[in-house]
Amino acid sequence: MNPTLSELVSMLGQRGIELWVDGGRLRCKAPKGVLDKETQQLLSKHKEELVSVLSRFRPVLGNTTIASRSTEGELPLSFAQERLWFLEKYDPLSGAYHIAGRLRLTGDLHIDAVEKSLRRIIERHQILRTNFFDRDGVPYAEWALLNASFCSACSSTGRATQEGIAPCRRS
Repeated sequence: MNPTLSELVSMLGQRGIELWVDGGRLRCKAPKGVLDKETQQLLSKHKEELVSVLSRFRPVLGNTTIASRSTEGELPLSFAQERLWFLEKYDPLSGAYHIAGRLRLTGDLHIDAVEKSLRRIIERHQILRTNFFDRDGVPYAEWALLNASFCSACSSTGRATQEGIAPCRRS
């Protein structure tokens, strides 16, 4: 096996092997049992190339931790968000940037599990809790808190009721 450098890096990434340069030396971290003899030989063979490439990117990458923003008050929009806000103001009835979808589920639906899954996704991605407003023609965003419940069609048992589902079907 004689992969190119990009093929080697891709293969290492797929195996969960991380590479970095520390003090001019190539370092790696791999899950137990993944760093076999053949992989070690490939790393040794491409060591100088890897050190060179990784050293060039280190200043660019710097600290890879993304700091959290404040979640309070009015937040400025990104350029992409501003563009979409403008298009919506220009033509509010256009559905050009809306992606509609429908999913039919059969069998028992465990509302608690669905709600818990959706809540985790929404907790994780702030953009799903973002509301857009404008004051005097200047757009801004605010992050909303999670609502108490997603489904008003649920009974106190957490199971959907026929009476509760019927209004959802009409909307």
